[in-house]
Amino acid sequence: MEKKPETEVAAPSLPATAPPPHPLESADTRNQFLREQAMQQYTKGDFPRAIHYFEASLLLGAQPQDAWPKFMLFYCYMAVGDYRNALMTAENLVRDYPYQSLTYQQLGLAQFWLGNTDEAVQSFQRGLEFESHPPRTHFYLGLASQRLNDDANKEKSFQEAEIEYQEILKSNPRDFNANYELASLYLYWNKHVDKVPLLLNAIKESIAQSGEEDTPQEKQLYFNYYLPLLEGIWLYRKGEGNGSLRVLFETLANLPSGLRADLAEIYHYIGKSYLLIGENENARVFLEKGITLDPRGPYSAESQAAVRSILSRESISPELR
Repeated sequence: MEKKPETEVAAPSLPATAPPPHPLESADTRNQFLREQAMQQYTKGDFPRAIHYFEASLLLGAQPQDAWPKFMLFYCYMAVGDYRNALMTAENLVRDYPYQSLTYQQLGLAQFWLGNTDEAVQSFQRGLEFESHPPRTHFYLGLASQRLNDDANKEKSFQEAEIEYQEILKSNPRDFNANYELASLYLYWNKHVDKVPLLLNAIKESIAQSGEEDTPQEKQLYFNYYLPLLEGIWLYRKGEGNGSLRVLFETLANLPSGLRADLAEIYHYIGKSYLLIGENENARVFLEKGITLDPRGPYSAESQAAVRSILSRESISPELR
C-alpha cells in the first residue's frame, strides 16, 4: 500500500511592506488624543476624569506656547476642591506667563480657598493691573474684601465689576459670560435682583443660538444645572422658600461629578430656604454640611452665623420665646 506523503505546514509568509503605524503611536498624536478626551469630560462636567486626561497630557510634555491645558487643569482642581494642586498649577502659570491677567486671578482663587486672604487680595489686584483683565476679577476681589470685613472695598469691587459687565453688554447684549456672571453677581450681592430674569433669558437665547463649537453635552449642562441653580437662588432672594427648594433639589440631582464648592453653595441655599419656611432643623443640617464641604468658601461665614442663630433659638425654652 502506497504511503501517503506527510502534509507539509507552510511557513507564514511575511508581508511585502510593514503595516501602517497605529494612529496613536506618535507622541504628538497621543497628546492631542488625551487633550480631546480631557475637553470632552470637562464640557460634560466630569471634572475628576478630565483631571486624569489633562495630567496625562502634561506628563507627555507641553509646548511653552501652549498654556491652555494647564489653565483648564487649574479649573478642574478648583472644581473638585483640590486647592493645593490648584495653587501649584497657578504658581507655575504665573512663573511661565507673568504678563497674563488670568494667571494672577487663578493664583488669587487658590489662595482665597486655602484661607490666604491677604495674599489673594494682592494677586487679584495684580491681575487688575492688566487692561485685559476679566470683570470677574473685581468680583473675586470683593469676596476677599468681604472676608476681611472690608465692606467699603467689597462694595467698590462689586460696583466696578457691574460697570464692566454693563459695558460689554452695551456692545453685545447676548454675550454669554457677561450675562451669566452679572446675574451671579447680583444674586450674591443681593442687589438689582429684579434684573436677573432678563439676564437669564439672554443666557438661554445665547445658548440656543450658539454655534457648532458648543457641544450638546455642554448646552445640556447649562440647561440642567447652571441655569437652574441661578433660578433657585433667585427664588430664594424673592422670599419663595418652597419654590427655591423645588428647583435647588432638582439642581442637586443634576450636579456634575466631583464638584465641591458648588455642592456647598447648593446646600447653603437649601438651608437658607428651609429657614424661610420655618423648618429650622432641616436648615441646620444642610448649612452644617455646606460648612464641612467648603469651610473657607464665600458662604461659610454666613452659614455659620445662621447655624449659631438656630442653636441659640433652640436653647431657649418655648415659654421664654
